[in-house]
Amino acid sequence: STQKKKENQRTFHNPWKMLRVLSSTRRCGASVPRLLSSVADDDPGLHKSPITDALWKQRRAEKEIYEGSGNYEELPPQVELQVKSPADSEVRIDYDFATDSALRDRYTNCWGAVDKGVLLEDCDAIAGNVSWRHAVLGNGRTVRPPVLVTAAVDEVRMRGSLRPDTSAFMRGRVVFVGSSSMLVRCEVGPAAKGGPAGGNKEEPLMVADFLYVARDRVTGRASKVNRLEVSEAADVALFDEKLAEVEAKRAARGMGAEAKLALDDATKRKASARVGEAQALIRMPALQAHRGVLVGATELQ
Repeated sequence: STQKKKENQRTFHNPWKMLRVLSSTRRCGASVPRLLSSVADDDPGLHKSPITDALWKQRRAEKEIYEGSGNYEELPPQVELQVKSPADSEVRIDYDFATDSALRDRYTNCWGAVDKGVLLEDCDAIAGNVSWRHAVLGNGRTVRPPVLVTAAVDEVRMRGSLRPDTSAFMRGRVVFVGSSSMLVRCEVGPAAKGGPAGGNKEEPLMVADFLYVARDRVTGRASKVNRLEVSEAADVALFDEKLAEVEAKRAARGMGAEAKLALDDATKRKASARVGEAQALIRMPALQAHRGVLVGATELQ
């Protein structure tokens, strides 16, 4: 009919709609058959990226081996805590962008750079694997495993951009453990030739800290997690830094009104100094020696 022809013309001659169709086809068309064949999968992290897919499958396989039958109400909670090192739960992934063109295309955005959003998805997945290995792996099949929840992404620092034609690495490890929480640090950067085994130092360009809390599957209350023992100098320094932050927050909660007012005055002075720097950066940007960035310049919509 004439009405259907007009609707078809509007559909195919709408450039914005065609752009959305082409964009969605380019982004997920390769994974549509796999997605449709795995509708019954209950893993929400599957099919986001090849690395996230592999991490979720690895986690599911380890759970089937180490978590027991699944009748958690009949199992007692963990009482004896293990002592682990960061290396016991560390997970590392190598991105072979230099030779794998399909992987490189999957992680390259429309500007020809590595998509940081996809890397953050991978960081979230690898942090989940690391936290599970620290809190559950090795506890045995006779105790009830806790539920691990991502409480917050504590901090994300960008020190540069990855090149899509250079191989990269991603590693995650536990850097601090509280009573029922743990902090997982994920690092992403260009991979050195031969890797860390060859004695080459790898500097991360992106660092993200994920805070996890453990909850009892039956009662829903906080569940204690395995202890952390650090021996290397870098791990000790990082552990002491996070411990100082935790103690400072604890002390702030226990402060009296007068101490809090003094702390507020110090914070106000520091904020006023920052505002003065921002005003100078706005009015005379060419005369500023430091590389300050205004808050408005970081906005995305």
